[in-house]
Amino acid sequence: MISPILETYFAPAERMDPEALHRERDAFLASPFSKALLDAVPEIILVLNKQRQIIAMNAYACQVFGVSDVDEVLGMRPGEAVACIHADECASGCGTSPFCFSCGAVRSIMDCLETGQPTAYECRILTRQPHDGGALNLHVQSTLVPLGDTEVVVMVMRDISAQKRRDVLERVFLHDLSNTINNICGLTHLLALRANHLDAETLRYQLDRLSHFAQQVAEEVSHHRQLVAAENGDLKLSLERISVPALLEELLSAFANPKVAHGRLLSLRSPGEGYVVSDAVLLRRVLGNLLTNALEATPPGGVVTLAGEVRDGEVRFLVHNPGCIAHEVQAQIFQRAYSTKAGSGRGIGTYSVKLLGERYLGGRVTFTSSEAEGTTFTFVLPTTPPPHGPG
Repeated sequence: MISPILETYFAPAERMDPEALHRERDAFLASPFSKALLDAVPEIILVLNKQRQIIAMNAYACQVFGVSDVDEVLGMRPGEAVACIHADECASGCGTSPFCFSCGAVRSIMDCLETGQPTAYECRILTRQPHDGGALNLHVQSTLVPLGDTEVVVMVMRDISAQKRRDVLERVFLHDLSNTINNICGLTHLLALRANHLDAETLRYQLDRLSHFAQQVAEEVSHHRQLVAAENGDLKLSLERISVPALLEELLSAFANPKVAHGRLLSLRSPGEGYVVSDAVLLRRVLGNLLTNALEATPPGGVVTLAGEVRDGEVRFLVHNPGCIAHEVQAQIFQRAYSTKAGSGRGIGTYSVKLLGERYLGGRVTFTSSEAEGTTFTFVLPTTPPPHGPG
């Protein structure tokens, strides 16, 4: 009988049959020293067969994965055990979806099996787990170890999420805050020196700028506190009935401002009358982040389109720009510390859209991108919130 060809876009899809899997598990655990050695290490350690399936793990990994022993995840692949959002996108599971080619964990295992040498990568994973805020940043090292007449891969996964959060704090929050405070300081110094020589209209203009910068400081602080609360599961919703056309008009007014658009044009395709019950602050934040990203990806003179449609118990928001996202970027675009911009990229805009839009508002965030059609982000939201809470 010919075995069916299993679908995969990256790593081999085949798995070990259950009997052989149990034999490998028993062979590894036959020595009490093996398990004791694993449990002595305060990092996540997985022991995998050559098909990337878990046959053993240490006590710390069981604690992190929320299982009592390895039998609960026996035969799973790492992404399936941590509830990676891409692990079930293909029938063959972890490592086989189009997104998996950029996964550091899969690449670490594959390179280790190919070269026989220890290999290490950083790995960003979006998960469906509420306790990790929906995102993990890991340093993954895979090492090939003999086991009888075969070999297994010992994978050590170190959680570097806290370090990445600090990096984002320094790169984004403190950097933006410092720039805005410097603008305030420079402008107040200018006003102090020249206030008596400015006409009323110029003085009002400069005071408006000062107010704008002060508002930016407040918004940066609010954005950061909101993101931290969302990741910790502490964000509380404040639901209200929102007019969709009025919301879109408000966003158009805010983002078509020359200070924001910087020569880009913003077009609105407004729906007829329609309402959604949601958290207005979070909804503005999600759509605002999508608009900011679209404007940044559009050259001066280009057009960004904002649209909304209410029907069949859903509101569908669309943000389109004429640019195309590179394929390697598309695979990682919703991950926390990943940025499409070199050097000082934020790496949190689309991540927060996914986190707030799906986990808290109960919607779905998707996108399409091609040279011919440009890039469209779509946020579909039920017009009434789901009965359960976030997560």
